[in-house]
Amino acid sequence: MKFFLRVIISLLLSNITAKAQQWSFATGDSADTTTTRPQNIVAVSRDAVMWGNFVNPKMPWEPGFVGDYKMTEYDTAGVTGNSINITGKAYLFNAQCDDAGNYYVSGYYYDTIKFPGGFQETRLSGGDSPEYFIFRLDKGTLALNWFKFVGIDFSTTADNFTIKNGGLYIFVDSGGLANNLYRYDLATGSRSLILTQSADGHVTSVQLDDNNNIYVAGSPTNTGAVNFNGHTVDVDAALSYPTYVVRYKADGTYDWSFFTHGVTVEDRKLTIADNNEIYYSGPVNDSFSLGSYTINHAAWVYAYFVSMIDSTGAVQWVSQLPDTLSGDASVSSCHTAIGPDSSLNVISSVRDYINWGHGVISNCNNNGTATVVNYSTSGVVKWALSANATYSDAERIATDGKNLWVAGMGYDSTAMKFGSFSIPSVLYHNKPYLAKINPAAIVPEQVKPIHFSYVGIHPDPATTVIHLDGDITNNSVETLRLISMSGKILYTKRLTASVKDDIDVSTYPRGVYILEIESNGLKSQHKIILQ
Repeated sequence: MKFFLRVIISLLLSNITAKAQQWSFATGDSADTTTTRPQNIVAVSRDAVMWGNFVNPKMPWEPGFVGDYKMTEYDTAGVTGNSINITGKAYLFNAQCDDAGNYYVSGYYYDTIKFPGGFQETRLSGGDSPEYFIFRLDKGTLALNWFKFVGIDFSTTADNFTIKNGGLYIFVDSGGLANNLYRYDLATGSRSLILTQSADGHVTSVQLDDNNNIYVAGSPTNTGAVNFNGHTVDVDAALSYPTYVVRYKADGTYDWSFFTHGVTVEDRKLTIADNNEIYYSGPVNDSFSLGSYTINHAAWVYAYFVSMIDSTGAVQWVSQLPDTLSGDASVSSCHTAIGPDSSLNVISSVRDYINWGHGVISNCNNNGTATVVNYSTSGVVKWALSANATYSDAERIATDGKNLWVAGMGYDSTAMKFGSFSIPSVLYHNKPYLAKINPAAIVPEQVKPIHFSYVGIHPDPATTVIHLDGDITNNSVETLRLISMSGKILYTKRLTASVKDDIDVSTYPRGVYILEIESNGLKSQHKIILQ
């Protein structure tokens, strides 16, 4: 029997013309740091941005140093507003804005934290366990409105919170027994319990859609059963390092979940666009399956993937960093921001040469370069924009609904450059930076219409040989792969104008395999049986 793969490809020409400045603002802090890794935070509203950067290391503490922070507000044109210093031994994780433009910040402190006006907290728990907290700063004045403890939290990340529909939602560890999701009132900081996940674990992302359905990404600490707020799911014992995505209804009732494999799960992230399109992204260190797609181990060192899932948990598409030895890219925990067209923007640290497809190319140095990559709602890379420095790290990205704001650190022998904006620098002295991108200035000159590729696959089931034949009507370069269900690539071939190939499968164990065709970063897969 003959089956056809229909590979739908939207070709974008990426000869990008800047009709306006792509980088429209950049600034750096005056304090160079040579021995610490600055931890920037950025929160953006429709008309202002708050940048918090690490200015005074006081002692080493995992994952970096604790010390003082400077918080500065800018308007969206980059004009500096008020600034405050938060002193003590603090480490700030994340920051977000509510609809009114007030700022909410999560972090922990070792023994003391002090705000302007005299408010101070001292560690309550004793020992060396840090205290996790959330506080609110008012828009404009940056005055402390309220400060609340989250608790002692080691195995669950208290940094990954979201603000949606009038509340702040964050997971909190309860003594190593469960993950509790709380909703904090934005006005008062009072909290209420929403749901509980047992079996402890590591929650890496929580998001809500417009209907208050709750999406959670994370990993349990074991491969046994996981209780999702009263609904027990048995985890496949073959998943030695299981990761999950789970959806709850607005009332906390379990809806669905899926599990996959992944050793490094700290930065897996969910991002929801305004039309409730759900992106799932993060680093790739091992091969694993996501729906019917296989995501492959990085060929060099670092890699990441971007995917879209629908409200039922079905995977719509997967786009993976091109699997080559010529370049790689790594992402942090706050690596995504939604564009005004519901596209996904990913900030990563890129090394060397990467061809993203559709003519989009990054040609960076080997030290690492902060690069923003834009993915359309169909998974096509539309553009990539990089800083220009000897080294620039990619820590944060946020949006005001129109512009993208990025923050990190870097150095250069003379100056870090973001388009026409320069930040004076000294080689090997890390300096925090904040920069703004105007996506409207990065527009492909032409969008070609949709083309189709038809590839005949027969026989299926197969015994000794799989025959393929067909035409690639868009004359693009495609890659054909035969992949085992464990993710191992057994056969690969580069294709150009036509597909005519015979794959010898006589020596492979009988079972189910995946035939995959990749074109311009998009993948189409077909399951085939060997018997």
